Amino acid sequence: MNAVELSHLKKSGVSHLSRSLYAFFIRPRLERGLFSLTLAEVTAYLENHSAFFPTSSDPRIALMALAELEHEGFIKRKDGENFEGSTLEFPFFSSTIRELPQRPFIMRRDWKPGPAFAQACLFCGLEDRTYTDAQLREFISYWMAKPESRVQTAWERAFAQRLIKYREAKVKQPPKAAVSASGLTAAPLAETSNKPLYQAES
Repeated sequence: MNAVELSHLKKSGVSHLSRSLYAFFIRPRLERGLFSLTLAEVTAYLENHSAFFPTSSDPRIALMALAELEHEGFIKRKDGENFEGSTLEFPFFSSTIRELPQRPFIMRRDWKPGPAFAQACLFCGLEDRTYTDAQLREFISYWMAKPESRVQTAWERAFAQRLIKYREAKVKQPPKAAVSASGLTAAPLAETSNKPLYQAES
């Protein structure tokens, strides 16, 4: 969470429901490169079965929360009259770009891709910019063992390239050996690659 987001979330005029929606649902999705929302997803998140403050699954409440976040500047619709199907921008989240360190730094355990990661993925030819926590941890662990310094955008490009290699390796995996009726195991036709999964990304 950057300073701009925090300062606006602290405003007394923002409801706790909308704060929760942004801080615990929308913001984590943005960090993972998910910049789209559906009304069904928001409605499902807002529903809870608390014994003290239960919230029903009501699309009207979801729309009110989204409208409040838009009014406060957290969300901006680029097109469309409704939130459903509209292209969204997240101005406060995007302001993180101006806060990124400009000097090179070595990889650290709490590193995460920023808003510019989407551009880094497009630059590398990666359309699907989603990733798992395990993939991020693997990337961080690999580079923490190396005394190399890069700026934030360079680390993001390296991570995007790593995701491309990960998916290419997954596609090239040979099919599992088939067992015939006689009990004999047939060797797979595809050959496995002996190339290491990790190579130094530029």
